[in-house]
Amino acid sequence: MEARKASNSRYAEVRQGIIDGRVLKIIAAQHPELIAEAQKNVTPLINDFMLIKELYAYVCLSYQPNSNYTHKLYFIASILRLFNPDALIIDCKLRNGLRRSLANCLGDSGPNSSYYIDQARAYMKIKAFKAAVTSITEQYLNQMSVA
Repeated sequence: MEARKASNSRYAEVRQGIIDGRVLKIIAAQHPELIAEAQKNVTPLINDFMLIKELYAYVCLSYQPNSNYTHKLYFIASILRLFNPDALIIDCKLRNGLRRSLANCLGDSGPNSSYYIDQARAYMKIKAFKAAVTSITEQYLNQMSVA
């Protein structure tokens, strides 16, 4: 009985995935601009995790992430926006190594970092916070392109 329920559950998940895929194909055919915008929003702007420490130093010039809770969230949300933007839009796993790199910069443990990441995701729904994170990341990207 249990095996049958599990099998039916898997079947329902696969079927839903097929339906979702078909819906996406229809949307892509009729509204390609929506798909392009969605891809742009989830594509990482930076892929080199070695730059996280550099961004941390950059954020420390204006903010105090080690001593101020909100500033720590600014830093984490900035990292997510640059390295894993889909994590700010949907609840998904972080890219391999990103959580550890954040924890190393902040000197926090893994579970503590997870808490701050969840908080940063929640704060990104606040307009002023999101604007500040966008400003931080755009200034950093501009500085990178000048250098």
